[in-house]
Amino acid sequence: MFRYRPVALAILGAALFRPGMADATTILVPNFDFTQPGQSGGSYSVDDITDWAGVGTQYGVQDSLVGEYPGGVPVGNNFAYANNAYIYLNSSTDAAFAQTIQAGTYVLSVEIGNRLDYAFSGSAYIGIWANLAPADDYVFQSAPAPGSWVNVTLTDIVSASDPNIGQPLTILLGDQGYAGGSQQVDFNDVTLTFTPPGGDPVAVPEPLTFSLFGAGLAGVATLRRRRKA
Repeated sequence: MFRYRPVALAILGAALFRPGMADATTILVPNFDFTQPGQSGGSYSVDDITDWAGVGTQYGVQDSLVGEYPGGVPVGNNFAYANNAYIYLNSSTDAAFAQTIQAGTYVLSVEIGNRLDYAFSGSAYIGIWANLAPADDYVFQSAPAPGSWVNVTLTDIVSASDPNIGQPLTILLGDQGYAGGSQQVDFNDVTLTFTPPGGDPVAVPEPLTFSLFGAGLAGVATLRRRRKA
């Protein structure tokens, strides 16, 4: 009878018990790239963003032109803009985004753009709020070079005692000009992940688990052939 050698069992065991997907989960962000029907050839909407709402002087979706962003837009060709305003997404703007604040770690990532032909010099901000109350977390980002985009990331750790737990989670994007002045800030490619308390956001991805499993089986098969030879 064929007996598996210890080394083969070790390889197989490593493959089977290697950590799988990270505990961080990606939360679907409706209209994350601000694609909107009818916005092409440089056209723009006024106070109208699919799945999102806004407050302030003017906001909307714009189609990018070479004179605005010579290198294009990170995702697609449309982007959201806020001119002395802020835009937001929560369950009231899109019922599919029925997220409430939970204990754990949220990571919000947004591309912020600065038009070449209408550059701003202040700051933009992104935030995770409880409903529309500025009670949770946000981060300011200075203007990138005109005609370019910069990725901005906010990490928000919510403790089990946070009074905002259970409140509607709101993604909020705006320009500093909303507090005074008038500057346009652009946004694109919004992503959000959540890791529960004690989660491991850097665990080995699942594909590696399968590759190790395959390596284990291959090792066993090789040893078996040698045994029979």
